[in-house]
Amino acid sequence: MNASTNVFQDRTHSQDKKISLSFVGDKLGLLIVFAVICVILSFLSPVFLKQQNLVNILLSASLVGVVSSGMTFVILSAGIDLSVGSVVALAGTTVAMLVNQGLAPAPAIMLTLLVGCCFGAINGFFITTIGVNPLITTLGTMMVFRGAAYIVSGGSAVYIQNEAFYKIGTGCLFGIQNPILVLIATFLVFYIILTKTVFGRNLYVIGGNKEAARLCGVTIRRYSYAIYIISGLMATLSGIILAGRMTSGQPTAASGLELDVVTAVVLGGTALTGGEGSMAGTILGVMIMTVFRNGLLLLNVDAFYQYIASGMLLLAAVTFDQLRHRKKD
Repeated sequence: MNASTNVFQDRTHSQDKKISLSFVGDKLGLLIVFAVICVILSFLSPVFLKQQNLVNILLSASLVGVVSSGMTFVILSAGIDLSVGSVVALAGTTVAMLVNQGLAPAPAIMLTLLVGCCFGAINGFFITTIGVNPLITTLGTMMVFRGAAYIVSGGSAVYIQNEAFYKIGTGCLFGIQNPILVLIATFLVFYIILTKTVFGRNLYVIGGNKEAARLCGVTIRRYSYAIYIISGLMATLSGIILAGRMTSGQPTAASGLELDVVTAVVLGGTALTGGEGSMAGTILGVMIMTVFRNGLLLLNVDAFYQYIASGMLLLAAVTFDQLRHRKKD
């Protein structure tokens, strides 16, 4: 009995060591890719390393990054949420309307965040309770939420008539702009949840093998609801911050954001099949995606070609994910 136990422990230790080495290798590869892109852009554009441009990169990363945090949880559990871009737009128009109706910024923000949780709960209901495929569900709610944003705003931008609200998107603390601070805080909180809590560990189990998770006593339905609520909450938070930056809620905001977010998360090493990924990888994926987009703008690449380049980056991320899993198998 003792001998077999020792053999099992040795095998487990060996597997953990291989996983750890693979994790380090993947992140090192992403760091190299990120560094190479930065070096190339610094030569191609004299503006790239300017302080203002670096701040712009971080501000852009804050929008994608906060949403990507919630998406990491979703994809880790073998799900998908294509409604996040529409939620960002609907959240922005909602908070703008509430503030313009005379509600103070703080309660308007809290109420909008609560509504955002309801958006996520709607996705969770159809996926978990009804059993509809996550892709189909969130594709449907993507259109529903976008349409709702147009209805709430009357089809045009809702300019916010409260300068105090602008501070959430344009204010600074310790010389750092608020959206960047929110991004840092979000990544830290989500990193701790994934690595230090039972909730985080169970996400990996659910994504890796739902039946095994069920046999271990994990209440998958409850977790699925929580995951989509978190995704809706983070998209709503991004929408509120974006409204503060733009001083308005716009129904057209964040169009196509869902694809940027999925690209960043998958590029960061989170498996589309679930059960594998990390916040560290998501951070790197977000930065690579943001710098890549920033470089296209600095080089005055035509918008049509930017669509092609972004699509190719998504295909590259998914292809890399598939090849990585074939190699492990």
